[in-house]
Amino acid sequence: MYSIAHQIVASPCGEGVIVVGGFEGAGDAFVHSVALWSQGEWRAFGGGLRSIGWNQDAIGTVEAIASAGCDGGLPQFYVAGTFTSAIQPDGSMIDVDRIALWDGTAWQALSTPLPQGYPLTLAYGNGTLYVGGSIYSEAQSEYVGAIKMSDGHTWEVLGRGTVGVVNEIVADGNGGAYVSGGFQTVRQSNGLTLVVNGLAHWTGTEWAWIGGPEADGPYSTSTITAMTLGLDGALYVGGDFETFAQPNRPVTPARHLAKWSGSVWADAGPMEILPRSIALLPDGRVVVGASSEVYPPRPRDHLFIHGETGWETLGNVGGSVYTLALADSRLYLGGDFRAAGGMPNSTVAAYELAQGTPTERPSAASGTTLRATPNPARDATTLRFDASGETRLAVFDALGREVAVLLDGPLAPGAHEVRFATGALPAGVYIARLVTGAGAQSRTLTVVR
Repeated sequence: MYSIAHQIVASPCGEGVIVVGGFEGAGDAFVHSVALWSQGEWRAFGGGLRSIGWNQDAIGTVEAIASAGCDGGLPQFYVAGTFTSAIQPDGSMIDVDRIALWDGTAWQALSTPLPQGYPLTLAYGNGTLYVGGSIYSEAQSEYVGAIKMSDGHTWEVLGRGTVGVVNEIVADGNGGAYVSGGFQTVRQSNGLTLVVNGLAHWTGTEWAWIGGPEADGPYSTSTITAMTLGLDGALYVGGDFETFAQPNRPVTPARHLAKWSGSVWADAGPMEILPRSIALLPDGRVVVGASSEVYPPRPRDHLFIHGETGWETLGNVGGSVYTLALADSRLYLGGDFRAAGGMPNSTVAAYELAQGTPTERPSAASGTTLRATPNPARDATTLRFDASGETRLAVFDALGREVAVLLDGPLAPGAHEVRFATGALPAGVYIARLVTGAGAQSRTLTVVR
């Protein structure tokens, strides 16, 4: 059966990833278009999502997901797409027209229905849910592109909307959001029009132009096809452009990929392909996924990393890479492909950052239970695990370089713990790897400053 992954996000509870798209079944799990990969196995969220209508009962397609927190170790998130019903864990069904909330244990419909239209993207931050796509406002009698819900009950247009479709929204972490799509202008709440050419910043109260692809003419829009926010707060955008215009500064060359520091745009590494997805590794290097829809489908050229000598291919992915996510010391990729790393891989694959190895699914240890508390850590964390016999516990950075060996020798059977001082390490993501006679297990450690 044909399957596709539209988006992957790290679980808000800190382990595993949540995958959404159009698929039925993942591994041995019975799932419909949304699934969790964690601790070496696929898990379902109830019975998933369905599209039920006149003479139709089909798999619902999920276009977007937005993490909404973790409650008692249970992930919470919103999903949007072309579905009408959600199947609860007990087998019952509820109506959820194109958008739904998984509250950690069950599906919920939102208190206010989504306005007419087709949702393409979601973002959640500071208690506000953003929805973008082709969204219609009854009050304005027109399509407005993007809406938000801050009080849990009321949908509001961002200003008076975008004049065109919104393809992607990224929360800025400060109560606003970056918005991109096929629009040339946005409209403020007072009706004033702002020319933005496909990229704008919603500050929380009004639209602002932060710069964007330079237009070829008065009716031209250079399409942005990918957008992400780095750990340092920098905004990366990719798309069909050659130069970037910016407020109070000269136009800067930026072939298909640009970076905004918060005050100035710069070329993030000129590319020949159009980025479809972007991810930032902990060391700051950029990874880009490409689509066969806009790039000749050469099976070995759909995933790229910007190294010391420029762009290099990564992972030999044979098909479109629509989404990238970092979790569990791995780079997860999803899309429309059937091979990765020279192996059969359908729809979802993982690239082991510490080992440089693409795999169909992460390996899971047998007989080991590696945990870290606190995580994230500032000065120190304690690693706890059950093991016996010859045991090695080491820590690697995101490039696979060994930064510490915490244990290397025999252990008596039972529970053990090792304190790891992190005070001298730079902020970032690290991987603790435990190897015993029973197998190997990795745990992502985050160091903050």
